[in-house]
Amino acid sequence: VSRNAFLLCAALMAPLVTAFAKTSDVDQDIPISLTTFVNPTNHRNDTIPLAVTIANGMKGAISFGTFSLDSIGWNGETSSLTLVDVYRNGEPGGLFLERPKVDPPAQIQSPNHFLLKPGQSLTVKTDMTKWKIKGGWAPGRYTVTVRVENLSTERGRHTVTVLSEPFSFEVLP
Repeated sequence: VSRNAFLLCAALMAPLVTAFAKTSDVDQDIPISLTTFVNPTNHRNDTIPLAVTIANGMKGAISFGTFSLDSIGWNGETSSLTLVDVYRNGEPGGLFLERPKVDPPAQIQSPNHFLLKPGQSLTVKTDMTKWKIKGGWAPGRYTVTVRVENLSTERGRHTVTVLSEPFSFEVLP
């Protein structure tokens, strides 16, 4: 390969390399936060209530799509929540097996979209025992991370997924 051909190739690729470098420099936190609340102690075979609060810290409105904000029999509130990391007693290896099946009644065609203006928040309430994990929700100390999906910004042009900080609780016999 001649030196001129190499220089021409390098000149043509320079804008691509520069554009890639510029986009990778933009990595920053998106100001949408999650706060989780679960009772510090729960009993085996009882529900494990979980409240996930989504707060909009962005300059514009965001939209959250879900079938329900409260725990319902057909699991509508779980449609945009996932327990991505579930650990028991600090043991290695996640316990997650299956998310709840969402089975809406025939008259419900699609999820609701809740609009959150800047500074507003909403809370989704569910029961963690709706998720299947290895060994079931046996007695022990749990650490869990929640993922919220189906968040949209800028009039639906961008979709955002947000993870909670890990939180811990105990299931007693």
